[in-house]
Amino acid sequence: MKVIYLVLDGLGDRPIKEMSYKTPLEAANKPNWDSLARNSLLGLHWAVKRNFAPESDAATLALLGYDPFNYYTGRGPLEAFGAGLKIEKGEIVARCNFAFEESGYLKEVEAKISDDVAKELCKKLNSEIKEIDGVQTKIFHTKGYRAVLILRGKNLGLEIEGNHPGYALFKGFVSRALPSRGGKIKLCKALNKKSERAAKIVNKWLLAANGVLKVHSPSTANTILLRGFGNKIPKLPKRTGWAAIAGMPAERAIAKFAGMALCFPKKNLVGQIENLLKKHLAVYVHIKDPDSISHSGNFIGKKEFFENFDLFFKELCSSKVLSECAICVTGDHSTPCSLRAHSGDPVPVLLHIPGKKGDLLNFSEKECKNGSLGYLTGLKLFNKINQLIKHGK
Repeated sequence: MKVIYLVLDGLGDRPIKEMSYKTPLEAANKPNWDSLARNSLLGLHWAVKRNFAPESDAATLALLGYDPFNYYTGRGPLEAFGAGLKIEKGEIVARCNFAFEESGYLKEVEAKISDDVAKELCKKLNSEIKEIDGVQTKIFHTKGYRAVLILRGKNLGLEIEGNHPGYALFKGFVSRALPSRGGKIKLCKALNKKSERAAKIVNKWLLAANGVLKVHSPSTANTILLRGFGNKIPKLPKRTGWAAIAGMPAERAIAKFAGMALCFPKKNLVGQIENLLKKHLAVYVHIKDPDSISHSGNFIGKKEFFENFDLFFKELCSSKVLSECAICVTGDHSTPCSLRAHSGDPVPVLLHIPGKKGDLLNFSEKECKNGSLGYLTGLKLFNKINQLIKHGK
């Protein structure tokens, strides 16, 4: 059986007072989505582990059947590869956010700047900071406020805690997301003696970069947050017969490493999925919008996104695809608008299998709690999907 695997980034939320203590998903008027849900099996999942708030990339790995504690090599390498950059021997890479601070305190962890502005800031930084203590430095824009910093030199340790307040290393390269978006600006920190030199160089670069940004972008993007240091790409077992539709660098990188046929999202998403299913066994679709809206705290915008996205399900439900394919709809993690950050709340799951009786419930955090799938991990959810592909049940 063929499968459509739709992941809405940051899908889950918490009840909101202004919405009569409903979540945006629960409050949204989404008749087609709920109709599909009533004819599907429902449940909840934690992608990485119970009550754990993951980064999107680690969660995506788990949802595609890869244990992030075994395969994840850091956000920096994924972001770089997904943006078309190669990591050479002797280089370490970190993910960067252009951010905004005032009087030494963070005001915005994601600067409100365009791609063009971010690219220009990277050019300014690279022209004014070329090396630190004999180590070459270069920053590359990836998307929006995002970039990667690449250091090239000898004897550079990797175990560095970044200065982004919203993430902390948990185990190996896997980070836990934290409900923090502010606080006093800090520097990066070496976690062992081997990494002290690299951390010192990163911090010297960071201080120099802040000086450049305060000249060229004082009121929008005047500082940089780093996280996810790494120096190699993950080696993933191939997902033969899979295609992926994704627009963000990290998710695109994972799809490439997994050997999937890779596409950017098109306006006619249902038509794009239908075409890919002619040649592939499964199509993975990653939609970033709900997470971006949640990070801004816009619960009305998140509800409206779900209502608009209901048109996708209207078109999907009238397509021949629905009678032939299994459909899984879920998120990679919850991003409550009240936190403006990832959380460890479980994420709703919908699994539609043609010919199988559904749970007769609508699609929301509250109703999925009563679904027949129960509570899953990302790895267990992928195993169910893989069984459908291999055995049709």
